[in-house]
Formats: sequence, C-alpha cells, structure tokens
Amino acid sequence: MKIIKFGAKWCKGCTDLDLLNLKNLEEVEKIDVDSDFESVKKYNINKLPTILVFEDETETERLIGKEAIVKRFS
Repeated sequence: MKIIKFGAKWCKGCTDLDLLNLKNLEEVEKIDVDSDFESVKKYNINKLPTILVFEDETETERLIGKEAIVKRFS
C-alpha cells in the first residue's frame, strides 16, 4: 500500500494531522502543494488535506479533510 498526503504549511488541518500519531501514516509520501504543482495537477487535488491510498499503483481511496483522515487512520 502506498499513501500520499497533500498538504501545505499554511493549512491548519494539515499541520494538525502532522501532530497526531495515526496508524499507517508513519511512512507517507508528503507533498507540499505550494512546491509540487505537477503532482497537484496530476492527481487533481482541490482541497487540503488530501490523502490518496494506492494498491498496485491504482488509487483505491481518496480522503479529503482532517476529520475523514482521522476517522480512517485512528
């Protein structure tokens, strides 16, 4: 399973998530939307925070917002 987290330093929900100890989020690829526009466009990221979950390079889950992410990974 591959997990990518899209966030930004100015995003309160994103920084809150960084402070939480959520299961399966220790080894996450973190992408800052302010510096990686190519990935933002590629994955059509419109809201933050967003987590994408991949199985065998296929997106299987898209979680948008702190509450949805905490619920899934708590």
